[in-house]
Amino acid sequence: MDERTKAELASLVEATGRSMNYLLNEAIEQYLNRQAWQVRRVEQALTSVEAGRLMPHDEVVANFARDGLFTQEEYDEELREAHDEMTRLAGS
Repeated sequence: MDERTKAELASLVEATGRSMNYLLNEAIEQYLNRQAWQVRRVEQALTSVEAGRLMPHDEVVANFARDGLFTQEEYDEELREAHDEMTRLAGS
């Protein structure tokens, strides 16, 4: 474990009054739960794709914008930045 992580962990031990062992176990449990959730979601998505249940990209973006995850302007800016980065990396 790097020194920065050790220092942050020590600060949490002090601030929470929990043992280091407790905090490490909590962190590992949360990580494992998150990874298992992601694996399940990927498997569900692959099953949907194999069954032909697909949604056009524009519809996905519209749904995300509708749900407030981002605005169309934010999406467009992210897309421009990603394109610029890919162009820069391709030129390296």
